[in-house]
Amino acid sequence: MRRNKEIGKKNILVLSVGTPTAIYEEQFMDAILLNLFSGERSAEAIMDILEGKINPSGKLPFTMPSFDN
Repeated sequence: MRRNKEIGKKNILVLSVGTPTAIYEEQFMDAILLNLFSGERSAEAIMDILEGKINPSGKLPFTMPSFDN
C-alpha cells in the first residue's frame, strides 16, 4: 500500500462487513468503500461504483473508529 502511494497509484479499500470495523492504515487509502450486509448482486454494484458508472452517497448510522498512531 505504501509503495503504491509513493509511485502515484490509487489505493481503494473495499470492506464487505456486517459490523463497524477498525481500520488502522486508512492514511494510505485514497478511498474506502463500505459494503454493509450485501446481497447476491453486490459484486456488480461494487464494480459499477469502482468504474464510475454510479456515484453512491449516504450517511452511516454509526461512527467508524479512527486511531492515530
